[in-house]
Amino acid sequence: MAKVALAGNSVVAGRARFQILSPHLVRMEYAADGRFEDRPALLALDRERPPVPFRTAARRGAIE
Repeated sequence: MAKVALAGNSVVAGRARFQILSPHLVRMEYAADGRFEDRPALLALDRERPPVPFRTAARRGAIE
């Protein structure tokens, strides 16, 4: 079974998903059909990491 990022470490904005893996590493994904890939990626094999503190903001149509 693939290890995926905790739900609290993910941000979905439209057809993009951002998974916060560490304070310095963000996995970005775009899915035109809105179905995101949860299989391991070459550089993100283990996404089942402890919660990472982060915050988001929507400004002028962009997510920060």
